[in-house]
Formats: sequence, structure tokens, C-alpha cells
Amino acid sequence: MKTLILGLVLVLSTLAIAHDEGHGPLITDSAKHGGVVAPAIQASHAKLGRHAPLIYKGELLRSEEGGVRVYLYTPNMQAFSLSKFEKKGKAILEFKTKKGWDKKEFSLTFSGDSFIGVLPKCTLRKPYNIDVFLTEGKKTLLIAFDHLD
Repeated sequence: MKTLILGLVLVLSTLAIAHDEGHGPLITDSAKHGGVVAPAIQASHAKLGRHAPLIYKGELLRSEEGGVRVYLYTPNMQAFSLSKFEKKGKAILEFKTKKGWDKKEFSLTFSGDSFIGVLPKCTLRKPYNIDVFLTEGKKTLLIAFDHLD
């Protein structure tokens, strides 16, 4: 009986942390604007998890009023021209509800040196995720900001 319980605990704990791996390599850089930094990978490589090749790094800033600003950097955390990016992007807010998880999409617009948007109106339970999709030429990039609070 003890073996069965121990086996169930091990299996369930493995399932509980299965998605914590993230998308793209682990990032340890400090944010330049006080936000959260995450890897920017090609969206088609999302299933590769930590093995997805790093293209850029992204920083997410959130305001108390619900505003969102996304900055992009080179892998060495240097600013660069975003002129090759489409001026519109999208983001998906994924959040917990009483019944499970829900998703709401919102748009991002290029403004100066970053992309800005406004979180959809909803009651956020922590943690929540924001997946940002930006297009550079023919590549769609994914920046997954997970476990936000």
C-alpha cells in the first residue's frame, strides 16, 4: 500500500511540473526597464521546450492600469531596430478561473521602441501567462511570459 501511494505521488508530482520547462532557453538576465525577461523563439519551435533556439530576448512591463509594453533585445540584451517587424502583434492572456483555464486575445501595436497593448478586462487569478506573437519578415516569434503574478 505504501509503495502504491509513493508511486502515485511521484507520478502526480511529475505531471504537475511538466509544463514548467518553458519555451526556449532559460534566461537569467536582469530586465532593463524593471519588467520580466523571457526568450523569444520561433513560434514553430515552441514544442522543443528549452531546446528551442534563442532568437531574441523580450521584456514585459505591466502597469497597474492594465497596460502592457514589450521590448525586444538581441541575445546579449542590446536594443536594436525593430523596423523589420510588422507594426501589429498579438498576445494571449491565459488565466485561471473557477472552472479551469481561460484565454483572451489582445492586440499589440508598435510604438517607438516597443509594442504596447492593454490587458483584456477580467478577474485575474495568479499565476497567469501572457504569450506574445510578433512577426519579423516571414518568421512568427513567440515570447512566453509564464507564471506571472
